[in-house]
Amino acid sequence: VLRPEELYRFIDILAKMGYNTIQLYTEDTYEVEGEPYFGYQRGRYSVKEMRELDDYADSFGIELIPCIQTLAHLTTALRWECFAPYSDTADILLADDDRTYALIDAMFASVTSCFRSRRIHLGMDEETAQNQYAYGYAVVRAEPLWLRDFYHMVDCCERENARPWIWSDYFYGHKELFAKKMQKTVQQQVKLTLLRELKKQVLTLSMIQFTKWLATKQDTVRHLKDFLRDTSAN
Repeated sequence: VLRPEELYRFIDILAKMGYNTIQLYTEDTYEVEGEPYFGYQRGRYSVKEMRELDDYADSFGIELIPCIQTLAHLTTALRWECFAPYSDTADILLADDDRTYALIDAMFASVTSCFRSRRIHLGMDEETAQNQYAYGYAVVRAEPLWLRDFYHMVDCCERENARPWIWSDYFYGHKELFAKKMQKTVQQQVKLTLLRELKKQVLTLSMIQFTKWLATKQDTVRHLKDFLRDTSAN
């Protein structure tokens, strides 16, 4: 975890370079009210520290965006016995479960109270067959369960007048599902760089901001061409 004093220095450097946005990746390293073991012994940011960091970034015109994890990639939090009722495996929260929703609601309440930004990065890239093969796929949510849990997080964001932002791994493999099931009432943008071959770099689609880390320019172009072809067909 980047300690507050180092993050202040980092903000100074980026401000001098003209940056206006910082994504603060926290995973489970932030304070959640009523959950003393969330981020325990991980150097978590307190509510006071997060608010002060947000104030400092804002003084330079920099938007500090919280990047958390929601349904998966929570190994270090779920290792504590008190989180056993929430966990499906060592890394995954229970699907379609009120206890999971209560924990996620508490996460949202914490970060939305500390940051001015109305954008929240939810993660969402770990829980795929490719990333969870070691568990024999048993913990990978099927389409209805994935969407049901996802919609709950969308509702959480809407209640806080915030925009959810996720890694797009799941929908790159489920383009038809995206076209049919993604809520059309919420604005979405796909932003992909390194696209000299394609002039259109920003596509407004529906609600979530999608980001995809792609290793090469060739992969980026190929993915965008596939995405454009499949979505235009729908």
